[in-house]
Amino acid sequence: MGAPGGGGGDPFPPSMMRDDPQAARDDVIKGTDDDAIISKLSAVNLGYLDDPFVKHFVKRPSRRPPLINRGSYLRTRSLDTFTEQFIKSGTMPSPTPTTTTAAATTTAVTHDAGSKKQIVSLGCGSDTRYFKFKAKGLSAHKYFEIDFPESTAKKAVVIKKNKAFTDIIGDPDLKVGMGGIELYSKDYCLLSGDLREFTESIVPKLKAQGFDTSLPTLFLSECVLIYIQPGDSDAIVNWVGTNMDASLFVVYEQINPTDAFGAMMLRNLKELKR
Repeated sequence: MGAPGGGGGDPFPPSMMRDDPQAARDDVIKGTDDDAIISKLSAVNLGYLDDPFVKHFVKRPSRRPPLINRGSYLRTRSLDTFTEQFIKSGTMPSPTPTTTTAAATTTAVTHDAGSKKQIVSLGCGSDTRYFKFKAKGLSAHKYFEIDFPESTAKKAVVIKKNKAFTDIIGDPDLKVGMGGIELYSKDYCLLSGDLREFTESIVPKLKAQGFDTSLPTLFLSECVLIYIQPGDSDAIVNWVGTNMDASLFVVYEQINPTDAFGAMMLRNLKELKR
């Protein structure tokens, strides 16, 4: 999930809705990933970011304006920094929310730096963080990615057909599940699901693939929770707080629709509907 940045309020005005309002919202949400990955590739091509995997998810590259390139850089670097600290450190970092477009909610817990750790990426879209970090020798015991079935289906196809990805996974027993929309390996799982059904649908899938509530776990939510109702996002956060022994929840969201960056994101969302 995730538009390129900025924005807030209701990104789906009634004029954008078709006969089925929820289906229309879901379609727009899925479309934000396409826009975000194109923006990230633009930042990569212009030297803002180093990520050799992004290009595989973009069929028609497009050069973005400087404002979007900078936003893509800040967004990616913010989440990368917390992820790297989590993997390397014996103490979970306690980040301070920034004053721009990022907010972080965390619980600091001391643990053995050599212990097993898990990462859960909520609404992962075409994110390449697992591959980028493992290529550098940084990996968690288990990395779980979750998104809509339509989104994981597209991602699974790209991963399976590109040696750049399968070599990084490095598991000859990489399995395809659910008719091609999920992937399972020793340290990476791509799971399909609706975050609005987190406790009843997604949690059982996580546990079936070895998710351990006793392990230190980083939950990443990158421009995701803003697209679901507060009650649904509360259910996710409450489950984490209640069931995890040691967890870190990092949230990056669009919070300011009135600055130049937010206004541009809202325009992009409207374009996605046309």
